[in-house]
Amino acid sequence: SRHGSWALSCSTLRSPNAVEEVCRLGLFRSAMPCQLLSSFGVIFQDSLSALLAAGNCKARCPTREQVQGAGEHVFAKSTETDHVDLFIGHSWKAGRWEKFFSLCTYFNLQFAIACSFTAWFVVVALLVGSMGVTGLGGSMLLFPCLVCFPMVTFAIVLIFGHGLPLGRS
Repeated sequence: SRHGSWALSCSTLRSPNAVEEVCRLGLFRSAMPCQLLSSFGVIFQDSLSALLAAGNCKARCPTREQVQGAGEHVFAKSTETDHVDLFIGHSWKAGRWEKFFSLCTYFNLQFAIACSFTAWFVVVALLVGSMGVTGLGGSMLLFPCLVCFPMVTFAIVLIFGHGLPLGRS
């Protein structure tokens, strides 16, 4: 194979030197959060169509070569590494959406909270600056500006934060 020997025996993987062997063969790979979560985590869907979508193959009835090309494209997006910050196992029983939202929460929660609070403080400053503290009583702007806008900000950053300039990409 072009990517090293895939024929690792179970005994090799259970040996004390297994990690070194996998690294030596170039099979210990990593991917960035923006790669894993692109297209709403399509890579986590367990189907050929997901592989083709992740591998940028647009064919409706792909040939064997197109399927292999899509797999190689996905493999090429990852990089060889000697360590990882987070390991996602191959046999994760959760479905695509559970995986997607779990990883969005892991990577984006702190950023989403910070953006939500920042949005709230900015809106408060704008409202107080434009209407004054006493001018806000009974205002119809309070609920959408002080509750809805920060909540929408939180949701957007939670789902897309890994792709934003200040997010964990």
